[in-house]
Parts: sequence; C-alpha cells; structure tokens
Amino acid sequence: NWNVANRVAPVLPVRDETIVNSMRAQYGVDGAAAGLRDGLVTRAAGDVNVKGAVQPKRLYYVSPGARRLVAADGNAGGLQVVAVGVKAFERQAAPGAKCAYRLTQEGLDSMLPFLEKQIVRASLAEVEAILRRQQGEPQTAEAQRKDLLRDPDAPEGCWEKETVRAMKKVTPGCVVLVTRVREDAETARDEPRAKKAKKEKKEKKEKKEKREAREDADAGSSKWAGIAGPNDLAVACWLGEGEKGKSLSVLATKAEGGHLLHQLTERSARV
Repeated sequence: NWNVANRVAPVLPVRDETIVNSMRAQYGVDGAAAGLRDGLVTRAAGDVNVKGAVQPKRLYYVSPGARRLVAADGNAGGLQVVAVGVKAFERQAAPGAKCAYRLTQEGLDSMLPFLEKQIVRASLAEVEAILRRQQGEPQTAEAQRKDLLRDPDAPEGCWEKETVRAMKKVTPGCVVLVTRVREDAETARDEPRAKKAKKEKKEKKEKKEKREAREDADAGSSKWAGIAGPNDLAVACWLGEGEKGKSLSVLATKAEGGHLLHQLTERSARV
C-alpha cells in the first residue's frame, strides 16, 4: 500500500522465476551467481498488469550487503525504505526477444560481470563514433570513410569485421558494446613485451577469424569472453531495424552519453 501521508510507494521484492529465466535466456545471466532471485526489487506504483501477470516497469538491483541491511529491521517498522538499489532493467521488448526487459546504462556496472550474451566487442573508434552521433558531434574523417564502406547489413558505426560478425549473431533489442580504452600500464611500460604480445595477439586473431568463419552459419548468440576491467568501457545500446536497415542507438541519456564519450577520449589519450 501507498504511504498516503508522504506519497511514497513501497519497495517490493520481485521473485518471479519467469522474469529471471527470461533474463538468462536473453542475456545469459546466471540468476544464482548474480543474486537476481533475491536481489530484484520494484516500486508498487510501477506495476502493470499484462495478460493477467504483473510486470514491473523498472527493476532495481540490490547488493547482498544492502539486502542484509534492509532485512535487519525485520518487522519492527523503524526503517521505512523509500529507495534502494540501482536501476538495472526497464521493460522494453524487441520483436522476437526472449526477455521483456532491457539493461540500463546506470545498472550496467553491476550486471556486466554476469552477462554472456548480447555482448559485442567493438573498436574504440566505433564506440566513439556511436557516442558522437548521439551527442550530435561531427565524426572524424577516418570514421566517416570507414562507415561509408561498412557491410550493408551492419548498423551505422560498425565497420570492423569482428564487430560486424558479432552483430550478426546477437538478436534485436538491447546490445552492450564493450571496448578497451587503454592497455595495462605495465604492458605500456614494457615495450618489448608489448610487441611480443601484439604479435601473439595477431596470430591468435587470425586463427580465431578462420575458426569463426566456419561458424558463421550457426544461429547461436555471440558470447563474451571476459569480464570488464578498469580498462574497458561498456555502452548499453538498442539494435533495431527499419526501412533503411539496422540501426544502433545509445540507451543512455544524452548527459550519460556525454560522460561516456569524455571517459573514452580522456582514458584513451593516456595510452
């Protein structure tokens, strides 16, 4: 019930197995590892009845520590929770999607380590171009040239072969772009080791391209090979399709997008 005096909707736990299972199907999230079964909450005011089922508009993720703090009050009634957690999901489904929720930019840091699907590793230049487009800033001449020559089946701002290949494996809806904005400081200081690592990386990349070329016919979703670290930057995007083909738009607000662009340019300049 509403707190009539203060106009505050109560914070309620969300323990709908259907929602958690759909997140695993769409994003590869392990509900147990991420603590989703006990860590999702919503506000009663945002509940919407869809075909007889209650689907909250927004889902907030609460860490185990915060859950223990809230639960410590028990039924004493001394602690009135008016807000808790970070907004991790919003209800927005794409045609054919297995989940009715998309990820949010503000909750991405919490969810990113648990995602295995709908992740695309992109180049720094591609992510910069996509963020510049959102901000209404002019593209670099190099980005304009490469974008004009991109695969016709790729969304604007995606021109690298590996990015295009990964884009073809994800489903429409929420997609997370991840890019490395700088190398480890230790590697940067050790030039010989860096050159050796670059050579090994190139050989590994060539082998990977050959292997993935044989797997392009597979219908499975692209999986992410690692967990984001301090040198990575992730952007929540929406992959759609219109009359002009596929489109990719940033899900963050313009202010959030401007901050991401600043982070990208600032951190990459330190390499």
